[in-house]
Formats: sequence, C-alpha cells, structure tokens
Amino acid sequence: ALPISLCQDAKSRSDVLNCFADHFRNKKTRSSISVPCKDVLKIALLEMNENIKHDSGFFSACRDDSQKLCAGIEPGEGKIIECLRKQGTEGKLSAKCMKLLEEKEELEMNDPEVDYALQRSCSTAIATTCKRVKPAALLECLIKNKPLLDDIICQRLLTERQIEAGEDFRLDSYLRESCLKDIPKFCRDIPLKGTEMIKCLKEKFDTHKPLTPSCSKAIQQRERQVMDNPRLDAALYHACKSEEVLKECSEGGMNGDFLSCLKSFWLEKKKVKKVKDIASTKCVKELSRIMREGVADVHNDPLLFQQCALDLHKYCADVPFGSGKKIVCLLDVYSKDKKGSELSEDCALEVKSRIEMWDNAVEIKGPDSLKDLVHTVVASESRFSFLGLLTCIVVTADRKSG
Repeated sequence: ALPISLCQDAKSRSDVLNCFADHFRNKKTRSSISVPCKDVLKIALLEMNENIKHDSGFFSACRDDSQKLCAGIEPGEGKIIECLRKQGTEGKLSAKCMKLLEEKEELEMNDPEVDYALQRSCSTAIATTCKRVKPAALLECLIKNKPLLDDIICQRLLTERQIEAGEDFRLDSYLRESCLKDIPKFCRDIPLKGTEMIKCLKEKFDTHKPLTPSCSKAIQQRERQVMDNPRLDAALYHACKSEEVLKECSEGGMNGDFLSCLKSFWLEKKKVKKVKDIASTKCVKELSRIMREGVADVHNDPLLFQQCALDLHKYCADVPFGSGKKIVCLLDVYSKDKKGSELSEDCALEVKSRIEMWDNAVEIKGPDSLKDLVHTVVASESRFSFLGLLTCIVVTADRKSG
C-alpha cells in the first residue's frame, strides 16, 4: 500500500483522495500502491467525479465558473464536470479551475475506469465491444469502434474526449504512447501541454522524417478522424470557428466528408469573392494545411477513396500508401489522353473535383496550371511527392495574402 505519511497533511476525505490520486497519476509512485488499495481508490474517485460537491478542492476552485457557465445544471451524474470540460476546450474557465480540471482529465486519461461519464454513458460498449482490453487502452478501443456503436450518447461523449485530446497532447493517450520514442528525437524541447507537440509531430510526419511506424500510424489515424469531424483539429477550429466555412462544413454538414464540403464551399464562394474575402488569413492557412493532409494519404479523403477503390486496385496496386503517392498515381492516370478516360466515371469525377478544389483553394497565377505541374512532377525521375508541391503552393499563397 501507499505510505500514509505521503498524505499526512491532508485535512479532509477529498484531500486524502486527491493526494492518493496524485501518486496514482505519477508512474513512479503508482507501482507502490497495492491492488486492493487501487480498487478502493478507483471507487472513491468515481464517486468524486459523479458529483462536483464530493471533491471539495475542485468544487471550491470551480464554484464561480460552474455558477456562471453551467447555471441550471443540477449536481450529480457528472453533468457539471462535463459542462466544465466543454467550457475548458473553449478557453472559458478561470486559471485555477482549469488547472484542477486538467489534473482530473489527465488522471482519467491514464485510467478511464475513473472517468464517471465515460463509464456511465458507454457502459454497454465497455461490457461488450471492449470487454477484453486493458483499462489503459479502453478509451482508444471505444473511439476506434465509435462508428459501429448504436448508442448516440456514448458516441457524443467519445467525440468530446477526442476534442479534449486535440486541445491538449497530454490527454491523447494513444498518440502519446505511440510516439514515445519519437518525442525525444524530434520534438525534445516542445511542451507536452497544449497543441504544440501535436503540431510538431505532424510537421515531422508531413516532411517525411523517419518516425516510428507506431507514431506514423497514430498520426495518420488522427488526420483521418479530422476529415470526418474538423472540430477534432484544435488549430483549425480556433482559427476558423467564427468563419462561415467551418459552420457550413462542421460534422454532419456533408455526411462527414469535410474535404468535399470544403471544395463545394470554396468553388461557390470563388464565383463572387476573392480568397482573402472568403476567410481570414489565419483560417485560410489552416484550411490549406488540412488540404495538404488530405493529399498525403488517400484514406484521408473518404469519398475519393470510396469512388476510386477499384481504380486504385487496377492502376495503383503497387504504389505504397502515404506521401500522396496513391493520389499522384490517380492524377497521372487522369492526366493521360482524354482526362480520365482510363478511370471509372465516378472516380474521374471525384479526381476532377479535387483538382478544382486544389486549383481554387489558393490564388496563384503563373504560366502553369496545377494540373500541368502535377503531371510534370509525376513524370520526373525524382518523383517528388505531390504533397511537397502543394506545400510550395500554399507557402506562395500565404506570402501573397500577407
């Protein structure tokens, strides 16, 4: 058991539990807690997370925030804590409340068994779909199977947990564990708190740094999730949350196909506006990044992948995934002869639609069209990735808009 002397200054029951929770959260001291003690501690922590009043320190720190931001919500069933978590992702909590909330969230990330709302909302999925996984892997199992779950309440809560992970790298247990060996090598001086570590790892992935397979896989998975729900990308959301484009293309706006919605929105607005008038420079920069990520892996563009599945098998079976190679292959086939005559009709239409999106997403004037540049790149012996080409285009556009 954990030596009581470590928590001898605790003055109340909740103080003792929070003290134990601090040691439980710390990997170095967690091993010193006996299994029976851990079990009792988890039950007590669930009780504290069920009702904010059961955690005196947290209740005191967040009293004003809950009264202001969660008025009308009765204590119990974890409702006020969930309300505060949502307000926290919007940056609306006081510093003292946010600090304790982050500690609570990190503890639940390390052990989802003490996440009251998760245990309550997703009890059926936990008992069936993810019954054989270890506690630390529970949340990732639920998120992985989210599209297959019938419980909409559980699905919504899982989305909230994904949003929180996108706002703070410390809360993304899957990405954190998957990139454990990459962080000291490529992002050593980057703080774990916030979004900077996520940004650093994605930049290394996009520039083809030799990340471990587990880290590359985790980043690809996160990018695919963003294409289904752009709210999961904190940088994009905060840059564009007041912009018309994000409201138009938020989750469900186009059956979850963010890139298709973005393309339609962009082309429609371009008929009457210049790019700089469609969205702020900051928002345009983030949208450009999202489009680059969509090109990096054909799986990031679900509709394109679906419509071109047979064509990819027929023409691009030997081309590896990643670095935009599959999309370059499709563009190469499309650019030959009669513009897509070799591709199936549905696939050709989707490829054409994506070219229009990439052409019109940024204002670039020059002797070569994007399609000509793509063909040149594909035909060259070095075969630089199309992702690299788009990066140059976006940089040029950013300089022009600046």
